[in-house]
Amino acid sequence: MSHLSFVNTYSYQTPSVSNDIPQASVSTQITKPAPSSHRIIQAVSQDGTATLGSQTTINIQRTANTSIKRSSAMLRFRIDVAVPIVAGAATTFQFANNLRGASSCIQRLTLSSNSTELEKFDYYSDYHSTMVLHGTTTDYVYEVKNYELASNVFLCPINVATSTKTIYVSIPLCSGLLNSDQDYPLYLAPLTLQIGWAPSLLGVISEAGAAGSSCTNLTFNEISLVYESIEHNIEFLNAQKQLVAQGNLFNMGYHSAFSLIKSSEANLLYTIGCGKVSVNGILYQNYPTLALGASGYRHSKENTQTDCIVSVDGVPINSFGPMNMQHWATSVYAEMRRVFGSSYDSDNSSYNATITMITGDSVVSGTYFTDIFLGGMSLRRTDEAGFVFPGTPVSNLLVQLNSTPAAGDTTMFHILFSAVASFDGQGMVVRTS
Repeated sequence: MSHLSFVNTYSYQTPSVSNDIPQASVSTQITKPAPSSHRIIQAVSQDGTATLGSQTTINIQRTANTSIKRSSAMLRFRIDVAVPIVAGAATTFQFANNLRGASSCIQRLTLSSNSTELEKFDYYSDYHSTMVLHGTTTDYVYEVKNYELASNVFLCPINVATSTKTIYVSIPLCSGLLNSDQDYPLYLAPLTLQIGWAPSLLGVISEAGAAGSSCTNLTFNEISLVYESIEHNIEFLNAQKQLVAQGNLFNMGYHSAFSLIKSSEANLLYTIGCGKVSVNGILYQNYPTLALGASGYRHSKENTQTDCIVSVDGVPINSFGPMNMQHWATSVYAEMRRVFGSSYDSDNSSYNATITMITGDSVVSGTYFTDIFLGGMSLRRTDEAGFVFPGTPVSNLLVQLNSTPAAGDTTMFHILFSAVASFDGQGMVVRTS
């Protein structure tokens, strides 16, 4: 699973994986589980307390007979929210990204193995919100809201001895590597996670309360990655060792993305260098300028779009008429859904979705048009299972976006692609694509 909506949809097995590695390791193709045992593991960061703008590292060492079960990893941490003590006053607050979840605390997420970078999200909070809100079912969104305490409004202490509100959260990570159709092979290679915390309170929390009671700081403690560990039997390990000793590689396919941000313009013309062998689609959203305090939530809005044209290496991929939100809002939405491979998915209701937010001293609801807008174009060539690279080879994307942005608005682009990481017998990443 990556991009969250692709669970059990694609089987990313390269020919070398299908032919050179025992059937027991190709988990999407076996008819019964390989003999193994199962445990829940907590990998704890040794970095101690993290502050806004700092970085936390979690190292998971190479383990002789172990894999990380796919779609099982969660980032767990404690948030301490500091507010001044004001007699008779209180602050209500909530997390301020599009999802209204604790993922707003994370700016960057990087996954690497033996110093080779496998995934990097420079705007993780925005990417996480986008994938959960638009790339999953309504039931999954509600589950994530429970994990992240999203869409809840928290009350900070009133006139008490301590002014710290403590919150415990678990965040399912939107990582293609950890949500692949294959389990991550710790028996071959270690894994390192680096979490870059948000640099300031801006965009992390939205609050409303009496004068002088505003939040002053956030700190993060008890940071760990919790995942399910599969411990393989000796026959499986011996077969793997024999294969890699013969010079074969273990190939792991996954979906991922990278994100870019640019100042909005009425006639935005933006060239994006991709250099990817399989781009599945491009998504875009518009963000207004943020301010701390009430209504300081990060929300994606529709900017009276009149057209959007995407070209791949000089060739336009859509030429069926203006992508105009005034007359063709449903078409804009349907094209965005096509990126997720589910234009007609009745379980996904983000078009009619509402989210909870603080405005002034009130809690109100936002909609697809005003608060969780997302546009996009699909570049996927096939939806057939078994293809390693279902997308389009792209050197450069050219996006022409015509709209009426407000002063200070920014436009964010998410480029979704497929990749393969190849590991040798020493656990080194010998190539990624």
